Amino acid sequence: MKNLSAPLDEKTVRSLKLGEIVSITGPVYTGRDEVHIRALEYLDEGKEVPEVLKGAVLYHCGPIMKQNENGIWTVVAAGPTTSARMNALEPRFIREFNISAIIGKGGMSREAAEAM
Repeated sequence: MKNLSAPLDEKTVRSLKLGEIVSITGPVYTGRDEVHIRALEYLDEGKEVPEVLKGAVLYHCGPIMKQNENGIWTVVAAGPTTSARMNALEPRFIREFNISAIIGKGGMSREAAEAM
């Protein structure tokens, strides 16, 4: 197993081999279709997009959240969601934000792979 620390640099990402098992520590950001849609809309409208997306490790995740009595949200569960649902948005999202890795479930399109 190869241990990686996010954010990932291009040299590290390009050194990975197909099928290699990796462990990632550091910031990993969750996002599904709505994150992709909103970030790209913001970009198109000239609005500020959070810097954390630049070079991010993205986890296609559908978290279950619970709001506590004090109003703070906590994660109950955070399982992977089907990555193919992002195929229409992912290639541009990868290119615009220089996404360094994607964690998800299932395959993605050739266009998404080529964008990586």
